[in-house]
Amino acid sequence: MRVSSTDQVLKTHDDYLIRTSPNSLHSNQAAAQPDHFPKLKYLHLINLPVLFYQYLRPKFFHALASSLSITGLTIANSVFIDLWHVQSFICALPNLRRLAICNVAYVYYHDTPTSMPVFNDIHFNRHLSSIAPLHPRLSQLIMSPSRTSTRASAEITQWLGLGPSTGSITTLTVPYLSRGPRIVLRHFGPEVEVLSIPLRDLESNVDREYLSRYTKLRSLIIFLDPYDTSEGQWYLLAPFLERGIPGGEALRTVTIEVRIRTPLELSSAIDWAMLQRVNDALDESKFDALEKVVFTVHWKDTPNCKAASEVVHEVKRQIAQSLYDLVDSGKLETRVHAVEKVSACIIL
Repeated sequence: MRVSSTDQVLKTHDDYLIRTSPNSLHSNQAAAQPDHFPKLKYLHLINLPVLFYQYLRPKFFHALASSLSITGLTIANSVFIDLWHVQSFICALPNLRRLAICNVAYVYYHDTPTSMPVFNDIHFNRHLSSIAPLHPRLSQLIMSPSRTSTRASAEITQWLGLGPSTGSITTLTVPYLSRGPRIVLRHFGPEVEVLSIPLRDLESNVDREYLSRYTKLRSLIIFLDPYDTSEGQWYLLAPFLERGIPGGEALRTVTIEVRIRTPLELSSAIDWAMLQRVNDALDESKFDALEKVVFTVHWKDTPNCKAASEVVHEVKRQIAQSLYDLVDSGKLETRVHAVEKVSACIIL
């Protein structure tokens, strides 16, 4: 995908991105033309102020309602008036299946929200009221609570968790840089098969109920910061595996993903003592059905971030030495490498 020179609008065959830059409110509204929608698969709304959403013309919402091809929506770093305002975008798309909500907040005015100008089309609002209980029926949700305010994230997640998506979401992601995942996890569970969560801000008391509702979980991805900057996350890793994950035959893959800034951090990125505890935890009978454990350490590839092959080899050797039971059973897969892109909070 290629971003235009103004960095405001990205258009490809499948994607359409509207993004702010200084003094670009009017140009972004002009970019939000329904003519672009009929053949789109994904729509991305990123870094947009509340005024952009407030003053969109009715034809934009009517175009969303008639866009049968759009199945993915990203709303990131954006400000809305209230939950109804967010719902007007999400419920407008009749075939939405994949949704990313990242760092979304409500605007705070001295006046009450009802005194502010908002989008108001009586016919569309009646339509929205009629379909809201039936939409969306998602298969994938990426939810990253705002790091400054949890109100919007909590209300949006609760609304999705009480609607039809609670029985249809099979892939749930709380992205790497998110706050603690409980605000999201408590609203879903029974149908989720693939779950990705960070241990950042995880409660120190990791009890047996943490993922008890996730009985169909087949793949669990755990995000970790490097040990030298986030010791607390590593102290929770083994207890989380021991007490926070229910036993069962469904779980097939556990991935532990450590993200570092540069390969210079490789030598201090892992708590080796804790990794031996992880070895013991994953050797418990409740993990007998596991087919693979992936332990990966990666950093974003840049010209100045090259790791010496002997350093990479030594880190892999130490990982295998610490997770020896997994090596003996043939379940361990180790990756220590640079990646072109670090996954972000966006539907692709």
